[in-house]
Amino acid sequence: MSKVKKVSSYVLILLLFLQFIPNQSAVYAAETTGDQEVNAVLFADEIGGSINLYEQASSTSPIISTIKDDTAVSVIEKGQEYTLVQYLDEQRQEQLSGYVENDRVVDVSQAEEFRNSRTEEANDSNVEEPSLDTTETQSAEVSSENIQTEEVKDSETAVDSVKQAEESTSGETEVNTVTTRSLTVATAEESVVLRGIGLANPTIVYKMPSTSSQELKSYAQGTILKYETYSNDWYQCTVYMNGKAVTGYIKASDVENIVSSQHNLEGIALKNPTSIYSKAAKSSKVLKSYAQGTVLKYKPLTSEWYECTVYMNGKAVKGYIYKADVENLTSKQLDLQGVALKSPTKVYAKASTYSTTLKSYPIGTILKYKTLTSGWYEGKVYINGKAVSGYINVQDVENAVENPKSYTGVALKDPTSVYEIASTSSKAVKSYPLGSILKYQTFANGWYSATVYVNGKKKTVYIASSHVENSTTSPSTKQVWAKDDLKVYTYASKKAPALKSYPGGSELKVETFTSSWYKVKVYIKGTAHVGYISVSDITTRPYLDLDLRKPANITAQDIVDYFNRVKPSSPLKEYAQSFINVQNKYGVNALYLVAHAIWETGWGGSNLIKYKNNLYGYGAYDVCPFTCGYYFPTIENSIEAVAYMVRTNYLTPGGPYYYSEYGSTLRGMNVRYATDQNWKNGIANLMESMNPYDGKYYSTVSELPLNGSAPADLSRYIPEGLPYPTNIIIDFPNGITGKITENVSFRSLPYTSSSTYLDYLLAGSVITVEGFNTDVKENGEYPYDHRWYRILINGEAGWVYGDSIKIDNLLQVKGISTYLYIRKQPVDGDKIGSVPANSYLKAVLKDGKPVIQDGWYNVYLPNSSSTGWVSGDFINVIEK
Repeated sequence: MSKVKKVSSYVLILLLFLQFIPNQSAVYAAETTGDQEVNAVLFADEIGGSINLYEQASSTSPIISTIKDDTAVSVIEKGQEYTLVQYLDEQRQEQLSGYVENDRVVDVSQAEEFRNSRTEEANDSNVEEPSLDTTETQSAEVSSENIQTEEVKDSETAVDSVKQAEESTSGETEVNTVTTRSLTVATAEESVVLRGIGLANPTIVYKMPSTSSQELKSYAQGTILKYETYSNDWYQCTVYMNGKAVTGYIKASDVENIVSSQHNLEGIALKNPTSIYSKAAKSSKVLKSYAQGTVLKYKPLTSEWYECTVYMNGKAVKGYIYKADVENLTSKQLDLQGVALKSPTKVYAKASTYSTTLKSYPIGTILKYKTLTSGWYEGKVYINGKAVSGYINVQDVENAVENPKSYTGVALKDPTSVYEIASTSSKAVKSYPLGSILKYQTFANGWYSATVYVNGKKKTVYIASSHVENSTTSPSTKQVWAKDDLKVYTYASKKAPALKSYPGGSELKVETFTSSWYKVKVYIKGTAHVGYISVSDITTRPYLDLDLRKPANITAQDIVDYFNRVKPSSPLKEYAQSFINVQNKYGVNALYLVAHAIWETGWGGSNLIKYKNNLYGYGAYDVCPFTCGYYFPTIENSIEAVAYMVRTNYLTPGGPYYYSEYGSTLRGMNVRYATDQNWKNGIANLMESMNPYDGKYYSTVSELPLNGSAPADLSRYIPEGLPYPTNIIIDFPNGITGKITENVSFRSLPYTSSSTYLDYLLAGSVITVEGFNTDVKENGEYPYDHRWYRILINGEAGWVYGDSIKIDNLLQVKGISTYLYIRKQPVDGDKIGSVPANSYLKAVLKDGKPVIQDGWYNVYLPNSSSTGWVSGDFINVIEK
């Protein structure tokens, strides 16, 4: 050990000798063209101390000179950790330039405040000064570690003793000195000298690298210790016992190494208060406390602790800050501007809402600030003419967009105001009429910024984004048609002056602009003008907005040719002349009548047209499309009835289903005629395919009058003796009876409407059940969660909800794919007839119940009073 000390002494003497050898490269005169402005003051760690001036921005760089505490300098350039400064060295009488640590530099405007504050700290007699003196107890040699001890080079074989600030828990003075590892383990060159903090409470130094060995010493949690590498699980160190160096061992998991490279950091205190501890442990003594939001300076120490310097009675003392108690300032501050969101928005003296408010601003004020932490911005306010740093909570402002986009848009308010700040309660600088075309750019959420001229001077103003509508960024050209007489306006408002007018049906080319307006170029006396057309005044699907009272420019032969070209097999072409006749009689466009018939009947192939001569599904409902559709004696009767109904109910102002917003058009009809909102589009497409829209023709032709009278009364039933679809209309055998099980409405159709109500049937009423229709939907929802039945009661036919009746004598064949035989006797009787699969049979009743013998049902032969027997294995009893 004495040999090691001797080598260290030689090294120290050599370093001191070299320090006084002149080194021309270490000191240089700054090359300046004149005196630099003094804009900062350098302060040392302690009052009256000194500051190192380095040749380069590094503490390992040669020291050019030392500068006295409280010296004024000129800042040339500020870096991340070091600042390049220039000052007059009075001793040398020359200007010197070099680097000093950033935390030594104070802006000249804040120097007096800093000078006073540290004087107050130095005079603070209420704070207990932690002792850094060596403590001796019993015969043990004691020293405490100076936090500024230089790092030990890897090549050194001797390690300085480490001072500790507290006594060990064993009662011995807690000093340990790191020494080289025993040569029986490894050479000094192989070990690495480390510094760390005690994690365990206490942190124990053992005699051997084993926790079961003797405890030499122990240290409080957070104590700074020095040691060297020994094995994966252990470090080796030297402690002094009764004045003698003793090698000991520290368990690696009981300490955490201090970071190898420390750098200066700044952050804000998060806790209220934020404590500075005497050791890197929360259980240690609190040296000093700072209010939440205070900006603090420190250096990294371990994964959970920072190291700092505080002043106690004028002396610099090392302290420790728990990492979770502070948040580092951003490494590179960004200049921002934004909008004040609170009313008022406050600028605080510290980065805490509990701190003093330096200044307040109205909501919407445009503020400038810099990034600081995740929760705070830093700004500058002026108080009594002096610039003061303040802090803004990030939730109290909204940042302006980084890359604003320019827009052209339409004013939506009448008037639309532009404001002095981003608040509608602020002063309106200017106002514009509804529909004015404005230019602006993105600023912040809910606001645009714009430039206006006031008294000939440019001024930035703000527009609420809800008060304008942006024009499309990708305009496209469209062909449109005027609905009625059309006006082109000077700006996007119907209150604006009109540039030009066009008659209804006129064809125009326009450019998309906003959701409500098109942009168009018009010529007036040979000069081009930009104007605006309301979307509501034009149509891009002309047949959707055609007045259906106008005649089609089409002949019967044109209709036949269309069917021959598109659907030669369609029977509808046989009625081409009927469509023209009805158009002229009832004043309904023939193209529409043909297209409507195609849409409803599937080109004429529906059961409605085949069995009921119904081209349009007239009278049909979604739940009963065939049953509820009207029957017509002829096809032309069907066309006439629908044309009359459409003209009087849907196309005539004042009609029960006329919709004034859209008028006598497909759009207007679709509001109440069909639940399918694609109905109008399907018919418009068919009209266009038959005869492309001719805007010039329809803009000049007049509406047709209503010349025909109302058609005769209609029925929904197919007359007796005419064919009907047996796959839809299912008839039961004659004589199927039943009873009403609960009071129920008796209706003319299987459709719940006041127009279909006939009577109210009481429970117990006897009925005849005639059958049901398969097109009547069963969708699982009342009243279509059960089958509806056709019944007779007191000679009147109608419909009832199936769950409200009980059928007495109805059977259905099941479980076979061909025929079921009817036998004279049960089991092995002779065959006397047969019925197809799924057929219905009438059961013989006795005492109101079907007659059964040996599992066989007694039934009536179809259309006969004779009876026979069928196996119950193939029979299903129908009661509802």
